[in-house]
Amino acid sequence: RPWPALALVASSTLLLLACRNESPEALIASARAYEAKGDHKGAIIQLRNALQQNPADGEVRLLLGRASLQTGDPVSAQRELRKALEYGQSPEVVLPPLARAMLEQGEAAKLVSEFGDRKLTDIDAEASLRSSVGHAQLQLQKFGDAKASFSAATALKPDYLPARLGSARLMAAANRIDDANKLIDAIVAAHPKAAEALALQSDLRLLGGDRAGANTSLE
Repeated sequence: RPWPALALVASSTLLLLACRNESPEALIASARAYEAKGDHKGAIIQLRNALQQNPADGEVRLLLGRASLQTGDPVSAQRELRKALEYGQSPEVVLPPLARAMLEQGEAAKLVSEFGDRKLTDIDAEASLRSSVGHAQLQLQKFGDAKASFSAATALKPDYLPARLGSARLMAAANRIDDANKLIDAIVAAHPKAAEALALQSDLRLLGGDRAGANTSLE
């Protein structure tokens, strides 16, 4: 009975040694291949191996932060993304996922204080950052500021999902349930596989007394 376990330990050790013998470039390429397949945990393993060889690699820190965010670990994501900034990665690529990591940790006030007035030149990056700031302002019940942030995001990208979801939540917070339902129905029609949109649609239908519709959205 010990032999299968010993064989597993041996194979794992050989794999670890093989990873250590790979160049950082090869490990990064492998991590990107894992990401392309949706295997974020596999990517994280390769990126950590790459960091062992060069802890000051900003690109690896950036990729590791993004992958950590995908696996539901915003704490690690924020740590790595801040390191990516420290090691020379552009704010254009770092701040959008960093803002999301902060938002997922409930750091709404810190997010607004740190990045509320920050502007990015890339359209996609700025739309993402404005949306995250808007959601933080919504959590802080700064409804006018949130509306302005979501409007700024949709002005850049009219069908940007996070901003439109924020607008629907803002309508619901203002007790405009009918308007919120109309908007979320339009969002779901445009993004029928967006789980977050369907979950919000369920919440809004439940607020309107439509239990059957709420269950359908959840399913």
